[in-house]
Amino acid sequence: MVGLNSSGGDDWLTDSHDGLVTDAQLEWLDDTLPELDNPLIAVHHNLPTMSDQLVQHRDNNEPEMAIPPTMREPEAFLDVLEAHDAPLLVTGHLHLPSATRERGVREIMSPTTCSFPQSYLVFDVGPDGTEIRLHPVADHEGMMLGHYERHQDSDTGKGLTDMAAIRLAQFPLVDES
Repeated sequence: MVGLNSSGGDDWLTDSHDGLVTDAQLEWLDDTLPELDNPLIAVHHNLPTMSDQLVQHRDNNEPEMAIPPTMREPEAFLDVLEAHDAPLLVTGHLHLPSATRERGVREIMSPTTCSFPQSYLVFDVGPDGTEIRLHPVADHEGMMLGHYERHQDSDTGKGLTDMAAIRLAQFPLVDES
């Protein structure tokens, strides 16, 4: 498992909530990936195709919805992932379950335990592939309350809640057997 900080530090990205995988991180990743078999890479911010899902939802359903901050300069990050056939990237940022593929990289967006759908992912990686399961941390009543609270928070919260509910209704999101 390889984790990268896309959220910033004391000396960079202090002016926004955008994400960035720095040149130093990219150089380290480029040197490290050849040494690993089937790495799972984790970074907070999403790739453009995941952000595109948000834009599509807004344009089709929630015109008042704001688009949360995105990753700056994602192409350089994708170049390194693609060059090393990195099979799996786990992201968060938007707090909802989703999946996409960009330039051969499978991105899985993980929900959070603190807002709808209050849950986490478990990855079972083995010789036959990877199975990812969602585990709720709230019962039915707690999920309904989490849905209501996030839905009432703002136009963006409403849009993200609706997207999460749609994704949950579509499970499994990916079956590449």
